[in-house]
Amino acid sequence: MTENIQPESPRENTFIADAGLARRLTRAFFRRTLFSKPTIILGVGLLAIAAFLAFAIQDSVGRTAVILVTVILIMAVVGIFRGQFKAVLAQFELNAPDGGVLGVKITDDALEFVSPLGSSQSSYAAYESISVQDDVVLLKQRASTIVYLSPIELFPGDSVEFIAARIQNSAPEALPKSV
Repeated sequence: MTENIQPESPRENTFIADAGLARRLTRAFFRRTLFSKPTIILGVGLLAIAAFLAFAIQDSVGRTAVILVTVILIMAVVGIFRGQFKAVLAQFELNAPDGGVLGVKITDDALEFVSPLGSSQSSYAAYESISVQDDVVLLKQRASTIVYLSPIELFPGDSVEFIAARIQNSAPEALPKSV
């Protein structure tokens, strides 16, 4: 079980961002967003409504209008996602520019992230989970939809397992109750 992992405390890892890092993190962000359960349900639901209307309307003008509106809506959604992709990519490029040094300090009590824009430190209790998607580490904030993405290179060896154990041990139900 991962709970017995002993740290080389503190662990400090650095990574020099390459030209493709921002795009890699952005793709991971959008894969997580586009293939989430709510997004899939919304997409399938809208397509089902459009298909129903296209077949329910008997006259060809009405059917053509429904199909045209559906195509326009799909193009609008693709345009919105493309714009959002560019905005998220720009944010990752600011936070992890080509040649910028990223770092993480893993201690028994907290994680400290360092980037060219500054640093932040959070206790493990702030996180709900840690997972790896392809070559990106995702840290999900507790009681929120916020997910922090970092390159896997910042978490060598058993770092992910160590952090997972710390998150599990610092979960509210794992903490002792005060009287």
